[in-house]
Amino acid sequence: MYWALDYEPLPGTVTRPVMYLLGYLLWTADLVCLVWLMVSACKYFALKHSTVETHADAHNSITRTLVAAVLATSSMAIATAVLIPG
Repeated sequence: MYWALDYEPLPGTVTRPVMYLLGYLLWTADLVCLVWLMVSACKYFALKHSTVETHADAHNSITRTLVAAVLATSSMAIATAVLIPG
C-alpha cells in the first residue's frame, strides 16, 4: 500500500528514448510479420496446386502471423499507456 504513495512518473528524458526504441521494435516486428505473411501465402499457393498435402499448415501459418501482428501492435499501445502517465 505504501508503494503506491511513493509513485512518481518517469521523467521525459527516460520515456522519450524508450518510446523511440519501442517504436523501432514495433516496426521491426510488423516487418517480420509482413515478410512471414508473404512466405505463408506462397506456401499456401504452392499447396493449392499440390494434391499430396493438406492446407491446414498453411492456414495455421497465416492465422498465427496475423495474430502476432495484432499482438505486437496492441502491446505498443499498452506500453505507451503504462510508460506515459496521464
